[in-house]
Amino acid sequence: MPTSLFTPGPVGIITRSGTMSYEIAGLLTTEGLGQTTMVGMGGDPVVGTSLIELLDLFNQDPETKVVVVHGEIGGTQEERAAVFIRQKMTKPVIAYMTGRLPSRVADGACRSRVRQAEGCHGE
Repeated sequence: MPTSLFTPGPVGIITRSGTMSYEIAGLLTTEGLGQTTMVGMGGDPVVGTSLIELLDLFNQDPETKVVVVHGEIGGTQEERAAVFIRQKMTKPVIAYMTGRLPSRVADGACRSRVRQAEGCHGE
C-alpha cells in the first residue's frame, strides 16, 4: 500500500477491499484527517474477525474519534454491524457500501435470504 496516503490522526478505517482502504485513507489525508488504524478484513468467506469485533475495538480506542466502514453487499455482517452501531457505538460511524451482483445471482441469493430476513436489506 502506498504509505504516502496514510497519516496519523483520529479516524479508524475498516474495509472489505485493499484498494478501497488506501483510497479512503488518501481522501481523508487530502482533507487533513489522519488515521489511527486501518483494518482490511477482506470479503472472503473465511473471516478471522468480525466487523462487530473491529467496531468494538475502535469504540474502546481513546485515540479514535470517528470510524469509517467500507462494506460490501450480499452478506450479513454489515446488517449485524448496523444494529451494533445503533445500539452500542458511542462514536460516529460513516458507512459506505459498494458492490453489485449479476441479477441471476442476486435474485436467487436474495430470495433465499429474504425468507430468513437477512442479507438483502432494501431489495
